[in-house]
Amino acid sequence: MYPPSRAARFLVVIGFSFFVLLLHSIDKRQTYARLEFIDVNSGWYQNSVSGHDKNRSSGGREKNSFEVCEKTYNVEFQTVSAYASQRIYENLHLNSDCFVIEVGGFEGEAMRTLFQVYDIGFYVVVEPIWKYYKTLIKKSKHLPQGRIQALNIGLGEKDDTVKVKTTGNWTGLYNGQTKNWQSENGDNGTKPEQMADINIIGVERFFKEIGIGSTDGVRGQLDLLILDCEGCEYDVLDYLVKSPNVLHYIRVIMFRSHRFKGHEQEMIHKYCTYQELLPLTHEILFQKKFSWEVWRLRNKM
Repeated sequence: MYPPSRAARFLVVIGFSFFVLLLHSIDKRQTYARLEFIDVNSGWYQNSVSGHDKNRSSGGREKNSFEVCEKTYNVEFQTVSAYASQRIYENLHLNSDCFVIEVGGFEGEAMRTLFQVYDIGFYVVVEPIWKYYKTLIKKSKHLPQGRIQALNIGLGEKDDTVKVKTTGNWTGLYNGQTKNWQSENGDNGTKPEQMADINIIGVERFFKEIGIGSTDGVRGQLDLLILDCEGCEYDVLDYLVKSPNVLHYIRVIMFRSHRFKGHEQEMIHKYCTYQELLPLTHEILFQKKFSWEVWRLRNKM
């Protein structure tokens, strides 16, 4: 199967627009606002990710916890284990009324696992690499097709078309930017490089058009957001911690932290920032530090 032509990729983007219209037509009882939400006007967030106040104390946390997190990152960094990969799916309480978005679907393993455990109402899976996207579609044919929408796009800071490496099983924007990349999975880039163009949709546009959050008077809830996208989790989480009108409407956030050679300090800084800011709205359901973690929306106080 050859990679899609420019015309085909353009049609994918156009298809995304039709998909947005489809989502807006879905029964809102299945996807929107069943929890009692934290007041989005409560003013909980006062500082941006890049300029947060390190002297702030949150819920009794020590004011130097950010510095401690940064100092212990390299010591405590852990790779993914089978134990963590199974625990993350426990106690999610998903049912036929729930709406799930997975970013970085790869070949559909997480989606198939979740449908085996839960009766999910509607599932959107995002996978930008054409060969993985086609495999995902093929392997998901036995799942309830009326409840699944696969999108051959990626998420990032802004709309863009970028070139990335597709060597091995770990493909992302970060390893597309550096020649000698290395992920925590142990792939040192020794295989012959293969490149592909992928279409990126800006995170803000994606959430706004799908209708998650309280913007424009529409309150849309997302029951589970999964981020396992080889670096794009930083773009998504950066946006969310600066956008309480969206963050307050995501019941469970599941993400896997990645790091890549040449970007370590940037990623450590971001990860430790999330550890400071996410507890203001969410609480830990499962955490294997610097690997997989699951955060659940706090009850309204």
